[in-house]
Amino acid sequence: MNKIFRFIVGFALGFAGFWAINNQQFIRDKINAAAYTPSSEIKEIVSRSTMTGDGELFFYASQPEIRQANKFNEACGDHEITVSVLGCYDGLNIYIYDVTREELDGIKEVTAAHEMLHAAFDRISNSEKEKISPLLEDVAAQRASIDNGFKERMDYYIQKDASQQLNELHSIIGTEVDNLPAELEKYYSRYFQDRQKVVDLYKKYNQVFDEARKKSERIEAHLKDLNTSIEARSDAYSKQIVQMNYRFEELQRIADEGQVSAGEFYAMRDDYNSRVNTLRAEQQAINDMINQYNQLVEEYNQLGANVKSLQDSMNSNIQEVSGI
Repeated sequence: MNKIFRFIVGFALGFAGFWAINNQQFIRDKINAAAYTPSSEIKEIVSRSTMTGDGELFFYASQPEIRQANKFNEACGDHEITVSVLGCYDGLNIYIYDVTREELDGIKEVTAAHEMLHAAFDRISNSEKEKISPLLEDVAAQRASIDNGFKERMDYYIQKDASQQLNELHSIIGTEVDNLPAELEKYYSRYFQDRQKVVDLYKKYNQVFDEARKKSERIEAHLKDLNTSIEARSDAYSKQIVQMNYRFEELQRIADEGQVSAGEFYAMRDDYNSRVNTLRAEQQAINDMINQYNQLVEEYNQLGANVKSLQDSMNSNIQEVSGI
């Protein structure tokens, strides 16, 4: 009996040792996560991004920090590290840039989810990477065919470091693209209870820029139409002014020479005054169009300034000036 017990104990210890050797990353993650005390904001990010137990483990094991510009740049200034625009994962830690603009609500959650997926990608096996690779590449090809911005981003990653393309696709598709194939949705369900909520947050803050771009395009088109109308009507107005000056001189000559009766002259004078009033109305209409044009230019410039201010708030290399 004692021999059997010793055998069982010996087998258990041997199995535990074998398990520990083959699960060193998991053990490190557990230790690092246990040693990490998340702030209330980090906890809120985990909640809003609906991270699962695994997602939370990988995130906390990376001991995420939300940093302001200078300290963020200290951690994420090296472009050779896997970097997103607003965060980075250096293989050990996750850093998130502290974007505080209310219009960009959700941006830190999406960034956190993006970087957590980099940490997750580091932990999946090569065989699993080979399995999801064609799925990610198919989605990327479909996306690039309808979204030029997405295509430009992926071209940038290829030029920068082609070996990281799959890693970036893994994070970008997981946080920004909805309606994924069932197999990919099942895969990402390891990390998110409801991945669509992350995608919705991404769409929400990007909609601010999409709406600004569409409004800018509408204003540009209106300005172009107004400018065409102003130029055409101003040109016609100038020609009519020349004609009216000739007509005025003609009336003066007729009055001086007395070539027509008083009744005929008054009729010609009334016609002239009527045409002057019409020209004055046209002049006012042109001035109104010019005022409208100037107001639209001001609106267009203000829109551009607002967008730039938002973009600057996302750029840790720029110290945003308050009151813009």
